[in-house]
Amino acid sequence: MSSYFLVRNESGHIQIDDTFFNYAFHSKGTVTTSVTVLDTSYATITLTGLTGYPIVAVSHAAGAYAYVRSFSGDTAEIAVSAKGAAGQVVSYYVFTPPNPGVASQGFEVRNAAGQIVFHAGHRYMRVAGQFEGVPSTNGTDTNSTTLSAGKTYAVATLNRAAANRNVNQSPIPGDVDWWSYNFWGYWKVAANVVTMTSANFQAYHADNTMPAAVSIPGRCLMLDVSGY
Repeated sequence: MSSYFLVRNESGHIQIDDTFFNYAFHSKGTVTTSVTVLDTSYATITLTGLTGYPIVAVSHAAGAYAYVRSFSGDTAEIAVSAKGAAGQVVSYYVFTPPNPGVASQGFEVRNAAGQIVFHAGHRYMRVAGQFEGVPSTNGTDTNSTTLSAGKTYAVATLNRAAANRNVNQSPIPGDVDWWSYNFWGYWKVAANVVTMTSANFQAYHADNTMPAAVSIPGRCLMLDVSGY
């Protein structure tokens, strides 16, 4: 790759060049879930003044995830889901492409189209690692990972995890009456430990046809949001 400006770290990895940009910190806040669905709850938040498609990371001790429900212009609607009934308070952190509206003073790098790819006035997204997990079908925890201590972490979902449990609930021997219990995977953040857990969000009556088995692993980026 040709580049007229390039910065590498001590490991030789590229951190800044004229063609790549990292996402920059935009805002943070908390949202309280307001709607209960079985063992889960959710809320939506609207973000405005965005410079591009956002990345939203969340932190909640019981488990949560967030995803962009819609994006247009400079506005996004974000869905936040948490394990537990309505009233869960979830912390969120928003990152967007570098903002050309930051203070004019300071070192900056632009690409050939004149777009900002780095500005010293930004605080950039710090990725502490990637994690993958498959949710259980009974609401328990599965695997976890431990990060460096003494920092604050939040999790950005790359794809949502799901699984189901099919149960024949017919009281008649030899008969079938299928129900499917569907579970989302949630990321628990407790200090420096991130854990995959699950919660039942849907009970589906399938009658005499057994639903297909579902087991979709979820992936996330674990972000160091210390000081944000």
